[in-house]
Amino acid sequence: MNVRALAALLAAASPLSAAPTPSLAATRLEEPLTVDGRLDEAVWTHAAAASGFRQWSPNRGEPARLETRVRVLFDDAYLYVGASLENPGGPAAIAARVHRRDRDSYSDWFGVSIDVEGRGRNARMFRVNAANAQRDLLQFEEAADDDTWDAVWDSATSIGASGWSIEIRIPLEVLRPKASPAPQRWRIYFYRENQSPYEVTGWMVVPRGAQGFVSHFYPLEEVVVAKPPRRRDLSAHASARSKVRTVEPYDDLGATFRAGADASLGVGATGQLDVSLLPDFGHVEVDRQVLNLSTTETFFPEKRPFFTEGADAFTLPGLQLFYSRRIGHALAPPAVADGTVVLERPLNVDLLGAARYSRHSDDGWRMAALGAVTRRAEAELRDRDGRIETATLEEAQGYGVARVSRALGERGGYVGAFVGWTGQRGATGREAQVAAVDGSYRSASRRTKLTGILAGSIAGTREDAERGWGADLELVHTFRTPWTATVHLTELSPQFDPNDLGYLARPDVRQGWVDVRRQWDRTAGVFRNWEVAFGGMVRRDHAGHTLTREVEATLGTQFTNDWRVSAIAGAYLSADDDQELRTFGQERKLILRRPDRPFAILSFGTAPQAAWSVSGEARWDSWEGGPTNELAVAQAVRPSSRLEVELETSYQRASGEERWLETPTPGAPVVGLRALRQLDQSIRISFAVSTRATVQLFSQWRAARWSFRETRAWNDAGSRVAAAAAGPTTFSDRTWALNLIGQWQFRRGSTAYLVYTKGTAANESGGAGLGLSDDLASLHHVPSQDVVQAKVSWRF
Repeated sequence: MNVRALAALLAAASPLSAAPTPSLAATRLEEPLTVDGRLDEAVWTHAAAASGFRQWSPNRGEPARLETRVRVLFDDAYLYVGASLENPGGPAAIAARVHRRDRDSYSDWFGVSIDVEGRGRNARMFRVNAANAQRDLLQFEEAADDDTWDAVWDSATSIGASGWSIEIRIPLEVLRPKASPAPQRWRIYFYRENQSPYEVTGWMVVPRGAQGFVSHFYPLEEVVVAKPPRRRDLSAHASARSKVRTVEPYDDLGATFRAGADASLGVGATGQLDVSLLPDFGHVEVDRQVLNLSTTETFFPEKRPFFTEGADAFTLPGLQLFYSRRIGHALAPPAVADGTVVLERPLNVDLLGAARYSRHSDDGWRMAALGAVTRRAEAELRDRDGRIETATLEEAQGYGVARVSRALGERGGYVGAFVGWTGQRGATGREAQVAAVDGSYRSASRRTKLTGILAGSIAGTREDAERGWGADLELVHTFRTPWTATVHLTELSPQFDPNDLGYLARPDVRQGWVDVRRQWDRTAGVFRNWEVAFGGMVRRDHAGHTLTREVEATLGTQFTNDWRVSAIAGAYLSADDDQELRTFGQERKLILRRPDRPFAILSFGTAPQAAWSVSGEARWDSWEGGPTNELAVAQAVRPSSRLEVELETSYQRASGEERWLETPTPGAPVVGLRALRQLDQSIRISFAVSTRATVQLFSQWRAARWSFRETRAWNDAGSRVAAAAAGPTTFSDRTWALNLIGQWQFRRGSTAYLVYTKGTAANESGGAGLGLSDDLASLHHVPSQDVVQAKVSWRF
């Protein structure tokens, strides 16, 4: 069960009868405890137990079919969680998949979430499967989560004839509780996922219609932390990278070495300072390749350890004002004059150092600040006369973001503020600032949630900066029926530009959408958990153009054998496209008129926990010159508990989308009916020697071919006239990415990697183009970039 599915599952539940709120008392541990997963020490028997779990699935709200009992201990340095998980089927019925840390799987899992502040806003979840594979994630702003967070903690499992048991030991420095000689009252939640029979249960169930998640945790009492240990971590990382084959026009083969250090220091009772010198940017997993022919920037998730740690502190509702991949971003090749040759250039901006401070207080305040500095990026060139010169690709730059918030009561509400700044060196360097206030309110009944943000930006050179603003508001209310209605409003001025620090698909928007849905949680014959939804959206710009008008309806159900199916039918009504013609930088934008366009989506999935599972989605869209059809199929094969093979295949065929082709200089934009075929095939093979030693192979092939017909140009009057393209009208694009990773966690918090990466890309324009099968086959003969990397991260 992946984290997104878990979050969606935890957001819904069945009605529960009124009853006193359960609680659990923690027991002080007076002598050392061996973490072996067996629960055979007497202290476990004497400690109070949490039981009475209820189902999230398949029959939400009903008592769990399998018994789970959980106990909590503590001492001056650790919190201990022990659980006995009944399964009469014994070892044969317990799914214990062996895989690397932080990977999800269809295994039997146990998890605990802990809110040490007791404010119902933020928690830390620790999950362990029956094979002792660990996952951890941050839960923040009540119902959001971040699975990139990593902590160092211990666990052990033991499988027996009547089920399995687990022990978890969490350092208090990871939880960062306040210091108090009096007993504290935290919040806690226990979670269990079982595959045979399939059942997901929890110690608490959010009542149907209530908003949020963390604020519903039950109390954990009698925890005494008079003097919590402060975090004092030091780790060093070193990597050796050797490029054995290159696609660059110059020789950049050979080895490069990089080393740095990270340190974490507890400051006061709940503060923490993290410092990184030459942060570890040696990615071991490659980004997935995409073909982007749109006007919207591709979004890539963060994978760098320093920025994934504590990323939730800078997450805001509605608007992404901090996108950490802006720091140390990729560099485009330098533009050079004819006859000039690039001898050497960096691929990314080099990050010199970064620091982060975070803290929370007893009265609900939380604060976090981050700063980073990059060095100037330079390329070495040789002009036509043989002279060597240096060209500056980007000046040195500083970045800073800060956030503060305060909890309002214990229902998960809050108010907060955010500021961010970045600036380049030099008298004419670009600068950008962004500031925002945000907050969330939840009603006493927990049926209504209101979340909003108001932001402003200043971006540009010191002599010519533009100011803009943006706002986002969401209201969610669940009726007693229970139907849930969501209303989401967004207003972004044309000059709103947070993209020096954040990620915004587009400014100049006035947008509103409404979603109304209901779920039926009971089983009827072979069907269960029906869902029906209706939604609509309208988007305009400030010039009065209607950019999007969309309506859709959804119907979905699960089956008692855990298969599922859903269908969506809708339409994009006639609207004005103000971006496709690429004139958004001009004073007068040209508009591409879009007619009504119906669409339909059908998705399905077999039982995901089976040894072989299949899921897929088929989409059909109607366009001016013909339909667009897309099919995506994902398969997972698990021949053993240590081996998993995942195959993802997607195919797209578009026959008549009216799209931009070129804008001659000087000249009007030229569009045509675009025919596109694209095949994307990826395979991921994961093998585990143990949960500490794994091997993963990822390979992705993608081939695309597109051509234009019936080309026309836009004139100043805003109408189309027949026009021939000045350049080619047929194109192809092919990529192949290969990533082989050997990973060994040789001690707690310390990992060694051996990585091989191969990247191949080729594109052509003009001519007849290539067929998809030829495109894929030709990649084996195209120059590639091959890199071998060894990397060690050592925690002291």
